[in-house]
Amino acid sequence: ELSIPVDHRNRVTFGPPGCPVAVVGADVWDLKQNKTTAKLADPFTEDGLRAVSAQGKLFAAGSKSPNQTGTAVAVWDTATGKRVLDVPAAPTAYVDVLALSRDKYLIVGGRHSRELAVWDVETGKVVKRLTVPDRRVEQGRVFFSQDGRYFAGTAHDRI
Repeated sequence: ELSIPVDHRNRVTFGPPGCPVAVVGADVWDLKQNKTTAKLADPFTEDGLRAVSAQGKLFAAGSKSPNQTGTAVAVWDTATGKRVLDVPAAPTAYVDVLALSRDKYLIVGGRHSRELAVWDVETGKVVKRLTVPDRRVEQGRVFFSQDGRYFAGTAHDRI
């Protein structure tokens, strides 16, 4: 039986279905072993968007809650708890979409933009920019295939 103790101040971040890891506050929780396996080395804002990669190897968090400009994003290795990538905040950019793909890529985008920036976590560089079909990027309107090769976006009543 799985039982995760949760403090009322800590939020739980689950990955996609089948992901073996959850992040509870700063604790990395192995769902198969039913125990904490690492602790994130640096604090993060729990009100920001958060994501866990499909295999549970990476955790990402925005530095501010949604609907704010100047939001940075940090990525941690869940095995070690160490921060592995810092995406700097842009003064006029929002972070309304935050996703991890293939345990290697961070996807970030926001309102007033039709682009998603794809960051390679290992190199720390943007490797691609994807254009979405609507006038702006929104969380819950952009989806990625489990293998990370494809994405779909909803625009009004069309995919």
